[in-house]
Amino acid sequence: MKLSHMGRLTVLTTAAIFVLASCGSAGTTVPLGARTQSRAHKASSSSGDLLYVTTSQGVVLVSYPHWGIVASIQDTNDGQPCSDPHSGTVYVVQPYLAQVLVYAHGGTTPIDTLSAPAPYNEIYTCAVDPTTGDLAVMLYDTASNKGAVAIYQGGQGTPTVYKSAKVSVFYYGDYDSKGNLYVIGVGGNRSRIIELSAKKKQLSFIQLQASIFLATFHWDGQYFASLESNRPNKGSTLYQIRITGRTAQLVNTTTLYRTSNTSNFCLDNGILIGFFGRVERGNNQAIATWPYPAGGNQTSRFYGVAKGPGSELYGITISVAPSGARVHK
Repeated sequence: MKLSHMGRLTVLTTAAIFVLASCGSAGTTVPLGARTQSRAHKASSSSGDLLYVTTSQGVVLVSYPHWGIVASIQDTNDGQPCSDPHSGTVYVVQPYLAQVLVYAHGGTTPIDTLSAPAPYNEIYTCAVDPTTGDLAVMLYDTASNKGAVAIYQGGQGTPTVYKSAKVSVFYYGDYDSKGNLYVIGVGGNRSRIIELSAKKKQLSFIQLQASIFLATFHWDGQYFASLESNRPNKGSTLYQIRITGRTAQLVNTTTLYRTSNTSNFCLDNGILIGFFGRVERGNNQAIATWPYPAGGNQTSRFYGVAKGPGSELYGITISVAPSGARVHK
């Protein structure tokens, strides 16, 4: 039986192996680097920030922070989205088509389509470098059971591919404020944090000094955040990880209540936006906000993003209005 894209990611993430736990001290916030856009996009009539939410039915555009569905894109091949924190450009992964659809902020028609280089025939997730606009895409080849990271300069063109014999799968990742990419991967029957440095442009490995499970991975301006859904419809554990040199340390752990069993989320200046655990009649599902990093109970929720038989919530990213750049995705 063929696994769904999200199902396969779940299987891969359960392969994580744990290492010795220790604690770290707080770090210092690194300011967002300025850059010049490498590609101009036509402005949308949607002047405010938007959430692009991928579902089993397609993509739903939700106004944020004032809830409301703006538009929808009917498609059944959508996976994890990511976005440019300056231009608001959105990239939507098409997992089994091995493509990434590119949308201008507020757009519902792709302005570009990026294809995975051979022999890779699946794409898992993506991330955007806030300093250059480069797009990182996590690739997978089902024939060889090997993965790689592809970097599309400026979010377009032919990518440069990076791989390692020590890593079989690259899945969730994100950039820090300096343009260093960090990816959660699996290799040698254990999970790894892999760095693709902005300067050296080569893969290296980070030692995780914590007995925790990492899945989704997002930069918050100071730390990396990961959400582990361990009690469906009741709560998830939020981790903050500090990476210094070749070491990753756990610096904070909190609980988010009433989250769904899908651990995908995005961050926006002290707010975590994710999926609400309570499903209403007719399989009506909601997105919600929680204080970040304090956690606790949700502060707002919005139903109707996914509903009806077979509907699922996959991923979420915030597309900022081009004039309102954010530190976080």
